[in-house]
Amino acid sequence: MEPATRNADDDNGHGTLVAGVAAAKKIVWATGVNICAGVSEGAWVVPIKVLDSQGDGVWRHVLAGINHIIGQRRTGDVINLSLGDYGGLDCPDRIAGLDSVLKLAAVNNFVVMAAGNDHGNAKRSAPGCTEGPDGGNLITVPAATCGKQCASYSNYGKPVDYVAVGTDVFSTYLFD
Repeated sequence: MEPATRNADDDNGHGTLVAGVAAAKKIVWATGVNICAGVSEGAWVVPIKVLDSQGDGVWRHVLAGINHIIGQRRTGDVINLSLGDYGGLDCPDRIAGLDSVLKLAAVNNFVVMAAGNDHGNAKRSAPGCTEGPDGGNLITVPAATCGKQCASYSNYGKPVDYVAVGTDVFSTYLFD
């Protein structure tokens, strides 16, 4: 595992893709071809890097990133946790510190979490398994195809709140 770094450059590509889905600005090429905008076109994106170039990490780094956000957040922020750790036990029994995810949602912030990509029960994929007292500000999302079918790799089950297209999505991409 690579050591933690202060360099926020995306050296894996997943963060760039997710940021584009969320906030990319529409581009019109000279040829007249339009490139789609993100869901919240032009929204301010603050990258917090917690995983290595292979997309792997340790909970210590993830929780440090979450705690950094807790110290910086403003009311109304949307925090994306597009990551997951799948284990054999249900969520609260596996990962210490998931109460930090609850703190993110405590001041009218919205926390959108991946359900995971293990084709298994989402209640075993952290942090997407985290559920709050009312569940309103904690949102777990699995992937669907453009044909409105659950993606074959996506997790499913009780923690799921909404479904979003996660296959064949046009977005920004990391180039070398």
